Amino acid sequence: MLLFSNQQAFRLRDESRVEFFKLNVEFIILFQLLEESIVTFVKNELNKFQKVLSPDYPEYIENQREDEKVLDGEDEDEEQRRRSREAFLKITLHFLKRMKQEELADRLQSSKRILTDLKMGHLLMSENMH
Repeated sequence: MLLFSNQQAFRLRDESRVEFFKLNVEFIILFQLLEESIVTFVKNELNKFQKVLSPDYPEYIENQREDEKVLDGEDEDEEQRRRSREAFLKITLHFLKRMKQEELADRLQSSKRILTDLKMGHLLMSENMH
């Protein structure tokens, strides 16, 4: 008993190829978008690290405080972003150390700690005001 004619079999095979091709294209596009998102994130974070290590660091802290005020209503998203930034900081420190830039890595880590402490102090002050 023949389930499919040869013509139907070819059509099914062609439809499968088309479906496979569509899925493959969607997969490629998804990873291109993922790459763009990651590259944008990396560039933004490296830019922040560069500012933290610059001589204009106190001005950067003030700008960060203003940015934090704008983001206050986004607890869950902000928590996820904070975790992502912390993970990227660890990656950056790792690469700096691999490049034998321990002093720069230490300065970055110390600066980020100071910035975190200042943010926490700012958050505590703003919570006490409410």
